[in-house]
Amino acid sequence: MKRSTSFVHPTRYEGSSLVTLEAMIHRRPVVASAIGGIPDKVFPGRNGLLVKPGDVDDLTAQLRAALAARAQWSEWGAESERIVRSTFDWPVVARQTLALYHELLAGNHTSHPTRSG
Repeated sequence: MKRSTSFVHPTRYEGSSLVTLEAMIHRRPVVASAIGGIPDKVFPGRNGLLVKPGDVDDLTAQLRAALAARAQWSEWGAESERIVRSTFDWPVVARQTLALYHELLAGNHTSHPTRSG
């Protein structure tokens, strides 16, 4: 990861995408398929770009767009790290889970915790 300058993940199926989080914590801009949990992590123009799954033409267009925006990669990388640390770090997830358990046990379940993006 030290030598890479970006992360490209054109997948047709993805769960929560830990590999995307790993790239993000290393401050890499991301170009990835808009599928599974990836759109919860990658925000077009903020930390990368999303691609229609299985669409080679869109992948080509988004890779060209990413290369054209190379001057923003440092900002995108910083935003990627901020997103991981504020939303997906284990202490954050543990606090959210514990808060939901307390809410459910208290019988006050009215909403689901949301992820900031």
